[in-house]
Amino acid sequence: MTDKMVEAYLKALENEERAAATIEKYRRALLSFAAFLSGAAVTREMIRLWKDDLRARNYVPSTINTYLAALNGFSVSAAGRIAAHGS
Repeated sequence: MTDKMVEAYLKALENEERAAATIEKYRRALLSFAAFLSGAAVTREMIRLWKDDLRARNYVPSTINTYLAALNGFSVSAAGRIAAHGS
């Protein structure tokens, strides 16, 4: 998960004419996850630990769900780009 990949995903959301507020929420979510990873690989376990960390920091369930939706959309988008480009 690189900054370049995150920016490409956010640009794709802009091209889909998503609301600016949504794009900003997704940006915060993805940057939060990247910071949490601190260079570690993205795994189901890391996602679970991040979700637990968000709960421990008293994030409300709707915010946690938004953050997970952002990560899910990013993951699907990244997988699609990898399949399309073969790398």
